[in-house]
Amino acid sequence: MVPELAAREGIAAVTDGHVKVVRFMRAEYLSKGTGPSVRALGKTSGVSVKELYELFPKGPAKIAARIAGIPKPKGCI
Repeated sequence: MVPELAAREGIAAVTDGHVKVVRFMRAEYLSKGTGPSVRALGKTSGVSVKELYELFPKGPAKIAARIAGIPKPKGCI
């Protein structure tokens, strides 16, 4: 399902990095009730903020949350 949702967000090819971030987002949401912000993603996911913006150029936390099937993190516009 991730490749189809990613395609809707303009991501042509889903890589291991995309999957890693999406799984991390889901795990954080399930354990804390909210997805992590971009800053928290960069610090705790094992993917740097620069890489996050390369993977999800239109807004890493918001787009990754959409693909993960969770609400956007607090603080996302």
